[in-house]
Amino acid sequence: MQVTTPAPVVLVTGAAKRLGREIALALAAGGWRVAVHYRSSEQDAINTVAACAGKQGDSALFDADLGNETDVNGLLLRVVTRFGQVDAVVNSASAFEQDDAASFCFATLEKHLRSNTGAPILLAQALHAHLASRNAKGENLARGAVVNLLLGYPDPSARLAEVLLDQRVMCGVGNVYRCEVLWATELSPYAPVGALSEHDAIRVVNTAARMLRSNLHHAKRITEPSVKGGLAVYGRNVQRCSRCADTIKCRRMGEHLRLLYWCPGCQTHLDPKPERSSDDTPMDPHPAAQRWIADLPWNRDAG
Repeated sequence: MQVTTPAPVVLVTGAAKRLGREIALALAAGGWRVAVHYRSSEQDAINTVAACAGKQGDSALFDADLGNETDVNGLLLRVVTRFGQVDAVVNSASAFEQDDAASFCFATLEKHLRSNTGAPILLAQALHAHLASRNAKGENLARGAVVNLLLGYPDPSARLAEVLLDQRVMCGVGNVYRCEVLWATELSPYAPVGALSEHDAIRVVNTAARMLRSNLHHAKRITEPSVKGGLAVYGRNVQRCSRCADTIKCRRMGEHLRLLYWCPGCQTHLDPKPERSSDDTPMDPHPAAQRWIADLPWNRDAG
């Protein structure tokens, strides 16, 4: 019997209008059920819900003051009650009252910290607890993502391929999926994470969620069915890219020297074309040479 996986659910804060609305609509078009958060713009939120429902079929609105800790603590639970689950949070809402050196005061600072910093942290905590609860009940592959953690990564110069392995940012994305997600989104693995636009971050999260969801119920990972073996780049060093016919490359990257596979021909978005650092060891294309390099003492635990 085929198991039907429900569409994932995303909570988008500040989704009634402006950028938050556009994010909500893009996610709905990508197959997400969207929880539309608003504070006071109820009619705008109703319009956003209607537009999202027209794209995906299921959306709902939730009011909350993100400067109020009680409201924030209850927000994710309300979304879970309505949809049965939450898989991602996009923190788009923010306070942006103008001040200057003459008008600055602690009250204004605290107001901005509550909604712009405190609320995203509490929502991330709530999402983590929700996913842990789902896993404890037997849903062992419950995954989640918080988009603001990708956009607000502490080191904006960090390379995207390394950030995607940070489980605090993209829980559940391992080495195979990071290579496949980067290929599917045409992003350079060397792109500094600070160069990502909100649109780029949403594409990464959307793509990762789709791949993880589609592989929940079978052991063999398939991300690109048209490619023999089911993977677009991973494990395909020196083979032709199915999209642009360029040669797929392989290098070890980062502190733990994990193998990175990518296509330099079509993964060019945000590529800074830097001088490759000393930890990006080129891989000899011959299989015997690869086995010999992998067996070197300093590489044995790097996979």
